[in-house]
Amino acid sequence: MELDVTDLFFQIEPADLSASRAELGDHAGALTWNASMLAGAQFVPLKDGDALDAFRTFVRASGGWDDSEIHTMSADELQAMCVQWIAGDIRESDALERFPPDWSAYQAECERGNVAGRLFEGIDGRIYFYIGD
Repeated sequence: MELDVTDLFFQIEPADLSASRAELGDHAGALTWNASMLAGAQFVPLKDGDALDAFRTFVRASGGWDDSEIHTMSADELQAMCVQWIAGDIRESDALERFPPDWSAYQAECERGNVAGRLFEGIDGRIYFYIGD
C-alpha cells in the first residue's frame, strides 16, 4: 500500500520525530514519541481501516512487535509510529534531507542497499511511503 505523505514530508523536521539519545540526551525517546504523536494527529498518514491494517502487517513483519503488542496499539499510536518511521527513513538519506530532494541520488542509495527505499516521488509529483512486502 502506498501512503501519500507529501504534506508530512515537506512540513516536518525529521530529527524532531526520530533521533537518538546521542543527539537529544536521555529523554530522546519521550521527546520524539511526543512529537510523533502530535505529527500523527496532524498529518494522519493512515487514512482508513485498510491503511491501519496494512501498517499493522508492516509493523509485524519488522519483527519488533508481536501480534498481542500490535493489537493493543491504538490508532493514534499507529499514526505516531508511522510518522516516526517515515521521519527515520528520511533521515537515512542525505539526498532526502535536501531541498528539493535529490531523488536520483536516493535511488542510487536504494540500489546500493544503503537505505530502505520505501519513499518515492510519484509521477504526479506527490511523495509516497510504501508499506508492504
